[in-house]
Amino acid sequence: MSKEQPIIATPVDAVYVFVLPPSWEVLAERLRARGSESASIQAQRLLVARQELAHYTAYDYVVINDQLDDAVGTLQAIIVAERHRIGRVGTVPIVPLLAPQQTKG
Repeated sequence: MSKEQPIIATPVDAVYVFVLPPSWEVLAERLRARGSESASIQAQRLLVARQELAHYTAYDYVVINDQLDDAVGTLQAIIVAERHRIGRVGTVPIVPLLAPQQTKG
């Protein structure tokens, strides 16, 4: 990714979530613990991560992945909230609720 290339190049009807580690030390340790990449590749990935972090404001949400269960819960809450956004559900299911009540009698 270059500085000229936007993170979100083509706007679509989507929700963008930036997932972060709790610290750079934790991220480095997670990469080391995987053992799937050389030290130089890990260093490159950390450099790219720092560059990407500079663009976090282009996203709709930020989630800190400290405890996996908490991060998953936060992502689930974002999904639920976004599914209830007026722009997504529209007014059709709500219109009957706004109609005046008719009394039986």
